[in-house]
Amino acid sequence: MKKWLIVMVLILLAACQNQEKNGIAEPVLNWEGYNYIVTNEPLNPFDIAEEIGKIEVQKNELPSNHQEGYKLQRGTSIYKIKNKDITNDIDSVMAVEIAGEYKVARMLMNNQ
Repeated sequence: MKKWLIVMVLILLAACQNQEKNGIAEPVLNWEGYNYIVTNEPLNPFDIAEEIGKIEVQKNELPSNHQEGYKLQRGTSIYKIKNKDITNDIDSVMAVEIAGEYKVARMLMNNQ
């Protein structure tokens, strides 16, 4: 009986978690039609090559157009990382500056 009670409590707690509408809690930006999720990977300022753009539109859902951002404020800077190409491949990365820190943004596999 105790086991079932513990299982039921765990299920209840899992169901009550605050989940995002689209299932993604991290910031996402769209670059040339591809969505990139901002990770918690810190990036040294010396690894930044150049600013390539800014978030133009802040969305309340996953972005679908170039330079739109979800959970990213309008004006957030987007950067190219030294020795990394921005491509249409899953290995494509870029950087975003949030609260004075540079974070790696990685391409999402499913861009729908």
